[in-house]
Order: sequence, then C-alpha cells, then structure tokens
Amino acid sequence: MSNDVFANGREISCKSGSGKSICAFPDVCFTPPENAATPPGVPIPYPNTGMASDTTSGSKTVKITKKEVMLKNKSYFKKSTGDEAGSAAKKGVVTSVNRGKVYFNAWSMDVKIEGENVVRHLDLTTHNHASSTTNTPPMIHVDSMAYEFPVSCKKHVDDNNEACQGATQIKNKKGAKQGMNCDNAKDPKKCKAARRCLLMSKAKDKSFCCHPSTTGHHMIESHCFCEKGDRGTALPEFQGYDVEAAPCVCAEGPRHHGEHGDFHAIQGVRERGKILIVKQMIAEGQPTRRTPERAWSYGEAKQAGLDAHEDVFGPGACDPGCLEDQLDKFHSKFLSEGDDTLVRSYNSSLSSKHNQKNRGVNLEISRIKARINSMAGGS
Repeated sequence: MSNDVFANGREISCKSGSGKSICAFPDVCFTPPENAATPPGVPIPYPNTGMASDTTSGSKTVKITKKEVMLKNKSYFKKSTGDEAGSAAKKGVVTSVNRGKVYFNAWSMDVKIEGENVVRHLDLTTHNHASSTTNTPPMIHVDSMAYEFPVSCKKHVDDNNEACQGATQIKNKKGAKQGMNCDNAKDPKKCKAARRCLLMSKAKDKSFCCHPSTTGHHMIESHCFCEKGDRGTALPEFQGYDVEAAPCVCAEGPRHHGEHGDFHAIQGVRERGKILIVKQMIAEGQPTRRTPERAWSYGEAKQAGLDAHEDVFGPGACDPGCLEDQLDKFHSKFLSEGDDTLVRSYNSSLSSKHNQKNRGVNLEISRIKARINSMAGGS
C-alpha cells in the first residue's frame, strides 16, 4: 500500500511500501538440462522481480511507517525472484548467482536522507546482483505518483494539511489498512470535514479516509464507463478508465447502508429516471440520440453525484467547484464531447430502506414523475 511520502512527485521507495520492479528481462541463468548434462547447464532467460518489502541497509534515523528508506548505492532489495530454476552450478551468466540483489541506478537529484539521494517511483533498477555487476538490463521501479488537487480545492487542502496532523493508520491483525484514526488528529472535526471534500482513488481509500467513513464511493458511478457486469473492463470509447484510480468520496457503510447507501440511492434514482424518460420518448416516437443503455450524459451523471454529496453531507460542506474540478480532472481525457458525452446507464437496485426512508430519494422520485409527465427536454 502507498505510504504517501513523495520526492519530486514520486513515492519514495521504502521497506514498508508496496513498490516493485517487475519482470526485468532477460535474466539469463544456467539451468540444469533435462538429460545428461553439458557441464555448466543450459542458458535460459528468466523474468526477474524485486520487492520494496525486501529493502536492506536502508536509513537509520529517518523512517517511513516505522521502517527504513531506500538510499542511493547504499541500500538494495536483498533478493529477486523468478530465476530460481536457473540453479546449475554457474547460475547467472554474468554474476554467477540466482535470486541476487536488486540495486537502483537512478534517484532524486535534490532530495536526500542522511546525506544520500532517495530512490522513487519510476527510477531504474537492475537485478540479480552478486556485486555491482548486474545480470539484467534496467527495469523501472513501480510505486505511485503524488496526487495534485485543483487550485479550487486550496482551502480544503490547507485544512487537511493543518487539521489532520497526527492522524494515525488503522490496521487489522493481518496488517491490512482499515482507514485513518482521525480522532488522533490535531483538529478531528476539521480534518474529517476536509477529507469529505478531497476525492481519493479507490485504491487509496483505506489509507486516506477517516474511520468509520472508509468506503471510497465513486462520485460518478464506475458502471458509466465499464462493460456490463465487469468493472475491470472499460468500454471501448472509454479505454484507459481505471476503476481503482477513479475519484471517490469517503463514505460510511456498505452499498445499501449509511452514507454510502445514501449516495447510491440518490444517484440511482436519478439514473433510473433518465432511463424511464428515454423509454417513454422512444415509445412516443420522439427524436433522441439516447437509448436505455445510454440514457444520460457525463454532465448529468456528474450533477447527480454533486447533488448526492450535498444531500448526504449538507449544503456548504464543500466547495462545489472543487468537487467538480476533481471529477473533470480525472474524467475529461475520456470524454469526446465533454459534459455531453453519453455514458452507460444501469437500472440499479435499491434496498427498501433507501426506497422509503432516504432523505433525498422521495424528493428525487417526485421530480422524475413530474419530468415524465411534462416531457420537457430530455433529448
């Protein structure tokens, strides 16, 4: 998982991080032959992988999440994996080892810890070392980039940076992140309020959101951009959309409960209303480019998310411009027609609790019924 400590906008590699350098190829090692042998074995290329969790000889006094940090030339990953089968006497064709160390060959030029340059996401590594000599070509180390919020979010960012000092990570018995304990923060109330306004990727919800509001809810539902029944596969017109990277609001509860359930209920009713309107227009022969499967636009889906945010957290809880700018910053690259781009619509189910009791659902249903009756617009 990310530790959210960056140098030059790239996450710093450390023992507590989840960074990795995957499939450095070729790592040519002599491998025992199937039949009686050529003495050194058969040279076979292997893909080799190194993990930041194997950091060795890192920083002594500066820690990230209580563990050592990788430093230029001094530190290394103690092992690499993938070439275990290359176990003939000679092993690596150059280094004469397999499962050797991983070293970095690039680093930050201006960020140092204990006098040594730190290494980061996208810096180059080489694998299967016994000494300074490598047995593989260079391969990038992959971790994460710092997320930059739009200028319109400056107040919320400043509030977060000030009020959330001291917040601590909650982990379960297996070490998996379960959200932040913001009650330990400098100003818990202000910290929690700020983090409702700053959207974070789904992949980072448990390392950013304040407990118990630790569920990242997609402010624009992910099904709008993905194949039916497969949130991991983007529709052809939205190639590059990543459900784990898309912006989410911190909400409490599973899909049908709490704040999270409220979001789904309000957005779901709005979406179902658009589908009903389009079906009625088609039945009456009215001209429209929309279909029940493309019943609303990105702009309408975005507005449904913004309205749901206001209903769940209250008017004025966040700057609407900040929320909208965050959504547009991520999604705009997929939108051929901007806000008018049609996205996939889905007639999602709602629990009886939210059909009957949700604060905004009944009002939304009334609006939709009036819309259908008047049939004003909707083309």
